[in-house]
Amino acid sequence: MSPSKVPPNGVWAPAVTLFNPETDELDLEAQTKYYSYLSKTGLAGLVLELLSDAAEAGANSALVLPPAYFGKQTTPAVIDLDEVATKSPIPIVIYNFPIVCNGIDLDSATIAKYAKKYDSIVGVKLTCGAVAKIVRLSAELAPEKFATYGGPAGCIAAFANVFPRVTTHIYKLHGEGKTAEALALHQKAALAEQATKAGIATIKYAASVFTAPRAGLAGQEKLFDPRRPYLPASEDQKKAVHSLMSELNKLEEELGASS
Repeated sequence: MSPSKVPPNGVWAPAVTLFNPETDELDLEAQTKYYSYLSKTGLAGLVLELLSDAAEAGANSALVLPPAYFGKQTTPAVIDLDEVATKSPIPIVIYNFPIVCNGIDLDSATIAKYAKKYDSIVGVKLTCGAVAKIVRLSAELAPEKFATYGGPAGCIAAFANVFPRVTTHIYKLHGEGKTAEALALHQKAALAEQATKAGIATIKYAASVFTAPRAGLAGQEKLFDPRRPYLPASEDQKKAVHSLMSELNKLEEELGASS
């Protein structure tokens, strides 16, 4: 696997999935419009799953969680990524997300071991908040061969479903050395993002309010509801989305108009 397969730096969106509210089946037409819109907002890319299907659909890398169903029984031998690394038709980005993996938290030594062993493992998304792990991986693995999505190479942010242009603008400002401006805007975004911390329902509701109309999906907000048995955002959660995000939405509109 060529080192050129390392995903580009920048902001990536783990794009939400749109379902027909009556049947809970995928709405492929709406999904296509949604992907098309996000792809034009300055994001580095969208995140897809299922290796073979993703490869056939044109994906250029895959985000892979460790097996974690049985929690404490998930030993290093069980985590074994050798087969995935050797058989995947597309490059692999390891996804370390302990809160959704029964507490399984890959350490930097394990991640580095696989990255050094396989050219097909080209990056990691660290949703663990371990700053020391980010520093160790960035020091040990060359950026042209391995991307660390926890700050050094950018981020993979669910919030980019809601305000993709704002999110990429923060990254752009930082890259231009305008750290004070980047920090100020990041702080505004962090305050707005509080409204989505209740889970996937609030992320999808916020995307339905702010992104759906821009993606040509006005009036189709129900497509963004979580698939059953998960519940839509509550009325209080919806109010929080509007009150906390209205100011940032104005900037998203300005950035869109100037692009």
